[in-house]
Amino acid sequence: MNPYTQPIDVETLFRLQAAQYQVVLPLEQTIPALSEVNARIDITTLGHFMMQSFTGSYTTKILDGQDPTDDGINHLSIKMLDGSNNRTLFEDYIPASLILSPGREKILPAVGNDSEPLRLEYSFIYTFAMNGAIQVNIKNDSDYENILKMAFKGIRIFPMDR
Repeated sequence: MNPYTQPIDVETLFRLQAAQYQVVLPLEQTIPALSEVNARIDITTLGHFMMQSFTGSYTTKILDGQDPTDDGINHLSIKMLDGSNNRTLFEDYIPASLILSPGREKILPAVGNDSEPLRLEYSFIYTFAMNGAIQVNIKNDSDYENILKMAFKGIRIFPMDR
């Protein structure tokens, strides 16, 4: 939107913001070694959430003898569902490295090479109902715990009877 091509009606903007506004919902989950975790973000009674995109990062730790190390290889796969009705949004588990950007998060010092993140958002439009949830099932095939972080970006939509 180029604000100089047409007048901006501030009253209309404020009226729209009273019914909807942009919001980011964060998720951070530690996944133990060789396990699966079902993480979720509750949408709450505040209003519906129309997700427009998401971003994320993950760690790539393994056990090297007795000590953790970063092998730079993705060990996490994710599957997303609508937690209010268990609708599967990903047909199967998808490697986190295929859809999360900036991607690999190097957290152990002086081990491996830094990744070269693209920092692109994954466009995914879906509306989650008020009192629903975004459910993310996460599998870790590493022999050490790893961390997944995601940010769901979208629009909070208030109910009409508010």
